[in-house]
Amino acid sequence: KRRYPTRQLGVPPAPKQYNPFKDPDWIARTHYAKVKNTDEDDGMELAVNEYVEVWGDGEDVMVAQVKEMFEDINGEMVFGAHYFYHYMETVMANNADAIFTGKKAAGRPEAMKKLRELGFKGHKWTDVKQDERRVFLCTDEDNATYNTVLPLNTIKRKVTVRRVKPHEEPPAEGECDYWYDMVHTRKHFTFKQVVTEEDRVEMEAKRQQELNKNGGKMKLRVLELCSGVGGLSHFCQRAKQHGVDVEIEATWSCDFDEPAATAYQLNHPGTVAICGGIDELLMLSMVWKKEVMPAWM
Repeated sequence: KRRYPTRQLGVPPAPKQYNPFKDPDWIARTHYAKVKNTDEDDGMELAVNEYVEVWGDGEDVMVAQVKEMFEDINGEMVFGAHYFYHYMETVMANNADAIFTGKKAAGRPEAMKKLRELGFKGHKWTDVKQDERRVFLCTDEDNATYNTVLPLNTIKRKVTVRRVKPHEEPPAEGECDYWYDMVHTRKHFTFKQVVTEEDRVEMEAKRQQELNKNGGKMKLRVLELCSGVGGLSHFCQRAKQHGVDVEIEATWSCDFDEPAATAYQLNHPGTVAICGGIDELLMLSMVWKKEVMPAWM
């Protein structure tokens, strides 16, 4: 009861009237930490917190983490699932047909020329190959809206799912079945990086190492969106008010207004100033490693 406080335990007054598929409050008789499916030829063993593929509608397959396993009062073996979204189940799918058209480049015309040669003008979301192994953790709020208690026989197979830490490269092909680094919510159509307390400790340790290496001064390489003629100096001023000495190096900037982007390029000669929308810059970032960098170098 302490481990599963929301799960009703015991036997209801009229067991024959209890239908778990109509009653959302599944009643548990016995919980299990590990089970073995003797009905299957492979005799799959499954433990709490492992990952599985679950049959959905038709041939659809969902990825989920097993959060609990129990026998209900009718003798049915079931498990509680926390789902992951495939990228086509997120807001990314709503933009699958969006076409991004490059705008006139401000300054650095040779840089933008290379981008255009790569097809920067006319890219589609569907042109960008997605890693089919990537999934997005469903928020608790989203997960509560789905049917999260399922019979064990709905499991297709066990899979390996790896969480990718901040600043960590995605796993190589064959290292895992799926990987994730973000949480997605359909309520607000937003993505948020998964950061644990352990990650925060590691990032703080690395930050302190960088500060010590730079004599106590923080250096940030940034991309400035909606840059105008440049406004990060205000950020530096605010940081110094809080006792943090920050050096900003804007490697890239983006603004839809051509005069503003041109002025930014003149003010910051070492920056690649792009005159275009954020959607174009997003598309550029998605093809960066495979298309842009090889041609650039």
